[in-house]
Amino acid sequence: MVSAAGAIFLMIAVILGALGSHAIKPHISAEMLIRYDLALQYHFIHALAMLVIGQSKILLDKRLGRAGVGVLTGGWLIFCGGLYLYSMTSIRIFSKITPVGGLMMIVGWLLIAIQYLLIARRNRNET
Repeated sequence: MVSAAGAIFLMIAVILGALGSHAIKPHISAEMLIRYDLALQYHFIHALAMLVIGQSKILLDKRLGRAGVGVLTGGWLIFCGGLYLYSMTSIRIFSKITPVGGLMMIVGWLLIAIQYLLIARRNRNET
């Protein structure tokens, strides 16, 4: 399921990249285009990560791993969504929520890392 979500988010990133290049770029400032491109970068990187994480059954079978993926996904949507919306509308509230999404992504990656460390420790103890 996580890999399927990653693939769908990659498809959306391609669509938003094309929209940014052809439909949005002529209508926003250079400063806002930089923000849009930043959202697109994070979007692609995290969509690829979700595709890979989705293949890790050992991670997704653990509660901490699932929580990390959930927090990461929520943060990613808030971070990228806030940047996309701010770059297209210049409505400041969208720029204010972006750091919340960034913090959530950091926490999500931390939870995933901790889960992998716990799995490695358990495997070491079993051998």
